[in-house]
Amino acid sequence: MCGIAGFWEHRDEVSASDILNKMIMEINHRGPDFSQTAYDKNLNSFFAHARLSILDISENGHQPMDSPSSRYRIVYNGEIYNHLELRDSLKKDGFNSWNGSSDTETILACIEKYSLDKTLTMIEGMFAFALLDRLEKKIFLARDRIGEKPLYYHFSDNFLCFASEFKSIAKHPKIKFELSDLGLDQYLRLGYVPAPFSINKNIEKVLPGELITIDLTKSSLLKEKYWHYPSIAMDSFNHQFPGTFDEAVSETESLIKKSVSKQLISDVPIGAFLSGGIDSSLICALMSNASDSQIKTFSIGFEDKQFDESGFARDVAKEIGSDHTEFILDDRMAQDFIPKIASIFSEPFADSSQIPTYFVSQLASREVTVSLSGDAGDELFGGYNRYIFTNSLWQKLNYLPLPLRAAISRLFLTVPPDKYDKFFSYLSFVNKDISKLNLGDKIHKGLHAASAKGIFELYEDLISSWKKDEIFPSQNSLSPLEKTYDELSSLSSNPISLMMAMDIMTYLPDDILCKVDRSAMSVSLETRVPFLDRDIVEFAASLPLEYKVKNGSGKIILKEILGKYISPKLIHRPKMGFAIPISSWLRGPLKSWAEDLLSSSNLQQYDYLDNVRIHYLWEEHKSGKRNWSAKLWNILMYLSWADEFRNNQ
Repeated sequence: MCGIAGFWEHRDEVSASDILNKMIMEINHRGPDFSQTAYDKNLNSFFAHARLSILDISENGHQPMDSPSSRYRIVYNGEIYNHLELRDSLKKDGFNSWNGSSDTETILACIEKYSLDKTLTMIEGMFAFALLDRLEKKIFLARDRIGEKPLYYHFSDNFLCFASEFKSIAKHPKIKFELSDLGLDQYLRLGYVPAPFSINKNIEKVLPGELITIDLTKSSLLKEKYWHYPSIAMDSFNHQFPGTFDEAVSETESLIKKSVSKQLISDVPIGAFLSGGIDSSLICALMSNASDSQIKTFSIGFEDKQFDESGFARDVAKEIGSDHTEFILDDRMAQDFIPKIASIFSEPFADSSQIPTYFVSQLASREVTVSLSGDAGDELFGGYNRYIFTNSLWQKLNYLPLPLRAAISRLFLTVPPDKYDKFFSYLSFVNKDISKLNLGDKIHKGLHAASAKGIFELYEDLISSWKKDEIFPSQNSLSPLEKTYDELSSLSSNPISLMMAMDIMTYLPDDILCKVDRSAMSVSLETRVPFLDRDIVEFAASLPLEYKVKNGSGKIILKEILGKYISPKLIHRPKMGFAIPISSWLRGPLKSWAEDLLSSSNLQQYDYLDNVRIHYLWEEHKSGKRNWSAKLWNILMYLSWADEFRNNQ
């Protein structure tokens, strides 16, 4: 795992080297083992690489790296899990001249032997790279199929710049900052800036599965998709898996086992995140089953027992026999960490589970250099409660005329969320976990969404913290979420399948994978996601929905597999996710931090936001009348980022 940066422009070598060094130093945490730059005088290209050594930790794995013929030069961030098989293929085809055993060298050999286009179809793993072709006088930018690894870029006349993180590319003096209205609009609503946009109008992100070609002679740019999930989904929906549920279970288990085994390849210590949920428990169980030695697992807990799942992780660890390490996060640690978030994520990012994700990464990095995670199980196998809830709610809402729905919504919104919470607390004898579900806020969110004209609008409302135009003028152009819906809506008439596909293309890469990448790389830890093996992604898309979601429960097939490895009592329990007590923290240990950011004097700098409404919600939240933590967290993370970015320029 590494950090990459570079640019193409007519500039003298001395000034270029100074800029390049500043860019790569900004992301040195991604690769603290070795850093190097390279300059191609003939093509005015400047490449830099910061290395976290995983495979072939010798100097033979250093980058920038040239191909055997010197036609190609690459800077690459990622891991290719089938690179040994690719070496076997190359040997059969007459290539057997190696300097080392790194997957970087394997990629270059494949490109030289088979072409870039074919190599992209052959490699299995996570990656983002820049490739210089000296013969064709082109630079290629590519990102893996789902978007595990990040890649930012700017292109204008006779100038290209790229980097692994926003703060690195922002160091180039030729790139001026202009706030992206669409990027900010989407961030405030979703809590992240979706690709291809960034918070800077002048910087974009390479999309998952995208190959960008920059012709240096013509100073032109071409975008194309070498892997297109909607096409995969269309083919899978039209050719669904014909077997029985038991056959689907067997095939899914076989594919996940194979993926876990492939991802255990490493020349450094390896472990896994274990939350105690379905996905991470399954990955850890299969990892333990495949390993010749005891595996290491890591989890985070909270002092607040309402949010603490560390006991479940501990129980799973006992059953699978892992060497388990846990860490209990207290309020003070969270308070001390909050100001660092803006620097770590380098763009506004407001998924509050970023906090435990960082701390579990930090915990793991003390003992291992690589950690497997259970991410993507929800998106691939229907694990999010919101899929079932949205579908069920829309079926009920659709029976009523829109004006009647709106009237009912206004009536029930007069009851504050805490009153609903109090009512449901009386039902704790039926379900002792009911207090953990924050039903009051969820009911209010559902009531607000009751005026939706269609299921997409309903889903968008339910996953958004702020509504359109609520505190910032929405943009007229289609958002990435709307474009994704338009692209996918013809694929399936089933709303749950559609929501899952939308999340695979947006929420998964831009929120979940971003969160894990930035958190782990900030402590120089490589993370791997076995569920994102291409065979698993494509097979999951082909499964009938009832093999994933049935009778109001998701991840049916994963639960069936996990039941072979751990006790049923650890499987069938309410889903919590990486929930944290943000609401109480904002009234307690984080209050002074939030107060400073939300003060009238500070908010005056941001006249494009509805500061009156923001201040009103903050006062209500502090008083305990309402829980506005989701909306406020988005604002606070943006203000914190803006302050950090301004000070770092």
